[in-house]
Amino acid sequence: MIRLFYWAGLALLALAAVLLWLPALYRAFRAAEGPASARLGALLRQELSPLPPALAQHQGRIGQWLFTLGTVLYLTTQVVSNTSVPGLSLLRSAGSEAAILLFFAKITLFTRTSPGQILCAGVCAAPFVLSQQVDANRLVLLAILFVLAGRSTDLRPALKLSAGCVAVFYAVCVALDRLHITDRSGDIFRYVGGVPQDVRYALGFGHPNTAAYFLALLATAWLLLRWKQLRWWDWALGLAALYLITFPIDSRGSMLNLCITLALMLLFRVFPRFLRLRPIAALIPLAPAVCTLASLCGAYLYDPSNGLWSRLNALSSGRLYLFNLAAQSYAITPFGQDLNDPRVYTLDNAYLKLLFQTGLPALVLFVLGLTLLLRRLVRAEAAPELAVALSGCVYCLFETAGALPTANLSLWLLSALAWGIGPHEQTLFAPDAQNTSLRRP
Repeated sequence: MIRLFYWAGLALLALAAVLLWLPALYRAFRAAEGPASARLGALLRQELSPLPPALAQHQGRIGQWLFTLGTVLYLTTQVVSNTSVPGLSLLRSAGSEAAILLFFAKITLFTRTSPGQILCAGVCAAPFVLSQQVDANRLVLLAILFVLAGRSTDLRPALKLSAGCVAVFYAVCVALDRLHITDRSGDIFRYVGGVPQDVRYALGFGHPNTAAYFLALLATAWLLLRWKQLRWWDWALGLAALYLITFPIDSRGSMLNLCITLALMLLFRVFPRFLRLRPIAALIPLAPAVCTLASLCGAYLYDPSNGLWSRLNALSSGRLYLFNLAAQSYAITPFGQDLNDPRVYTLDNAYLKLLFQTGLPALVLFVLGLTLLLRRLVRAEAAPELAVALSGCVYCLFETAGALPTANLSLWLLSALAWGIGPHEQTLFAPDAQNTSLRRP
């Protein structure tokens, strides 16, 4: 029943968007001057609103609320979906469907855009949509709609409200787990001689890594929102989260992610002119390409007989062996394939997962988007966002969640690039009076 309402609502929104956009496009074409080719070129560049004038003046405010509410539903639904709390299946499905509808309404009805920008957004989304069964994999559709819906919105209210809701759900989940009310099957024990010697606590989630990346997300969101007023207790909270991730949860990927974020934020805080060094500014945008190259080397050059490769494989908990196995099992295709080889039971690398499951064009777009984003962040001297983006590139080496906005906050900043517009329309998490967007200060 929920799915029926979801598809009916999506179809009604699409029909309303078409009926509203066609008259707006026709009026703009008729109002343009010159020959038909010149009028068509002007139409492709002209930003329009499909809404009537009385409602168009409130378009930005309504769009902001739709995006904020959709983001809250998106993040909290992902937290709920990964917990072991029983009886939440209805909330999980209804929340994700409602978030999709809100993002779709924001994009089609409450975003002022041009036909050329719509074409650019379609080109960026096409490799991801065409390579997946969107109805079966809602994470892909949610991520795409989330990025596109973030255009011309203030990210701070959305992050503040959604992080607060995630923190509440996280605390409730941990409390239920510690009180032994929920199933603790997510905890992982290490055995020595058949005797459990150590345990990785999942804190009520399905896997310790899931508990770790949500905790890292909350710590990163706190530091971003508090960047202009950071005090010693803010850094202490970040270090406390790092301690929990490192020892009770024991997730090395999230530990490294948060550790890099804290280190870079501290570096940019102590040396604010660091980003103005030309060699540094030139090297930073290369990070996504370097991480992708490292992933491909691990997959195609891994040699178990080599001592160095064996040590690296042990440090990565056997990931390199699985990467190599995936490279032998799956071909590189334009639109990906199902990863159904039982020997490759997991593929904890976002770059390789995109390459094999989503296709080569999707990986190229992902890496290109991150590269251009880093370039804009360096030019704008957006230090905290840059720290998050760089750590996110490294995090993608160890977890597929790094390619999702629910774990990688730097993906929230891709909306302007996806629509093909300038950096002036991309807001920041930590703006100031001189630097409120990604424009050069």
